[in-house]
Amino acid sequence: MRPRADEVLRSAIQTLDEEVLPAVAEPYARSLALTVSNLLRHVLVRLEREGPVLAEELHDLRGSLAEVADLLREAEGAEIVGEIDTVLTRTWREPGEHPTLAGLDGEASALRAVVDRTLRALHTGGARPGGDDPRGLALGVLRAYLARHLDREMPFVVEAFTGERR
Repeated sequence: MRPRADEVLRSAIQTLDEEVLPAVAEPYARSLALTVSNLLRHVLVRLEREGPVLAEELHDLRGSLAEVADLLREAEGAEIVGEIDTVLTRTWREPGEHPTLAGLDGEASALRAVVDRTLRALHTGGARPGGDDPRGLALGVLRAYLARHLDREMPFVVEAFTGERR
């Protein structure tokens, strides 16, 4: 189907950057136009890369949470394991239902919320990274996941917000 969404965005960005922005002299209007140009580039980068990145994110999230649950099953008072198990076994789509970016993002958000609650529970329980303590090992797994998550998100920020800014 032509034009594709990425082609439309590239055309809008080019028109804004090469035709509209040079003609805008008023500082506030120029600032707004620069913001719109950057936001359009952000949408373009997301359009081109969000699906594969989100699939990788979900795989990593699920694997990290499963590893944490296995570690915490060995620890006393690890109530969070039930919540992790529930979110990992939840059915996110009906059989045959096509996944949408919004649906996949909702799933990732729910999984990340459990990561957040797990981190809070571990810190509240006095977990320290390292050693042989299952809580410390679980904390290390989640910290490593968060580092990978930030690495996956970086291109969306760096590549989108290039050039002149407001």
